[in-house]
Amino acid sequence: MIMQHREIFRILEAFAPLNLAVPGDNCGLQIGNKNDLTKGVLLCVDITRDVIKKSIARRANLIISHHPITQDAGGGIKPGSLLWEIISPAIKNNITLCAYHTNFDVAEGGINDWLANLFGLQNTRVLQPTFLEKTYKLVVYVPQDALEKVRAAVCGAGAGKIGDYSGCTFLTHGIGTFVPGKNAKPAVGKKGQINRVGEARLETVVIKSRLPAVIAALKKVHPYEEPAYDIYPLQNQGKVLGLGRVGTLPQTISFTHFCSLVNKKIKPKDLIVQGQGKVKKVALSSGSGKGVIEDAIKSGADTFLTGELNHHTRLLAKEFGLNTVEAGHYESEVCFIEIVAGILKETGIKLIE
Repeated sequence: MIMQHREIFRILEAFAPLNLAVPGDNCGLQIGNKNDLTKGVLLCVDITRDVIKKSIARRANLIISHHPITQDAGGGIKPGSLLWEIISPAIKNNITLCAYHTNFDVAEGGINDWLANLFGLQNTRVLQPTFLEKTYKLVVYVPQDALEKVRAAVCGAGAGKIGDYSGCTFLTHGIGTFVPGKNAKPAVGKKGQINRVGEARLETVVIKSRLPAVIAALKKVHPYEEPAYDIYPLQNQGKVLGLGRVGTLPQTISFTHFCSLVNKKIKPKDLIVQGQGKVKKVALSSGSGKGVIEDAIKSGADTFLTGELNHHTRLLAKEFGLNTVEAGHYESEVCFIEIVAGILKETGIKLIE
């Protein structure tokens, strides 16, 4: 399948929109041209010399990393700097670099949810809320014979989700009137005169990040040349998204047993642990957990699993009786590659992990 980089970005950003990233995070296009044709995609956690060499050797002209090449979202990279020395081969070989960092940490089904599912955590919630999804009401008027087709399309694109329910819509029936102009191409009715058609008013809810896809799906299948629809902002609280997760294990286990599970499931090079006793309620955060340590303590968790901490956060956790397990920054985020590969598997694009 022939695609441009921008189409790859669109697919990934539908899963984890850039506006989910924490303020100041350098997510998205790093260097290169989003309009280039994608010959191959290399997936990684960090952009290194070896990653770029592998991309050149395997003729992949797009590198998608978890970590950005610099955390400075506005500063750029100065020619002659050490970072410039690392990425210059990518520039010379027309390789585009793109990073998806905290947006993939925050997103539903992203890195933190992957970790929570890996350990079978139940009744999970966000550890540190960072984003409240806005919700909209979509109302569209549809002729009776096209109703199910339009309903299926908008719900398939992400509309109609309320909690654990999907396909939520409401229908009322009535008569639509319209007068097609001389240049119109009406699917039903006659030009220059008023037409009356039996229509349904289809109502549903849509979160902001899915609204463009839902409208595109609506227009694609609606039989009218100019479908009539309305979008209303709602005061209803949308989903709370954020960093980290906290939940409970299926059963209480010893701290030693939990550490063994971490070794088995994440396979860290080194495991730094601090604690004892029983483990039931677990807080977790991929990468560096120092920014959410207070949230982990206040969550009531007995154990905090993360990639890495520092001296001060370990000390704080110990003071408040919170067990800590550090499995390695890279090891706690390498699942990013698996997640992205799963999202892109249907594109047919050559993926190098």
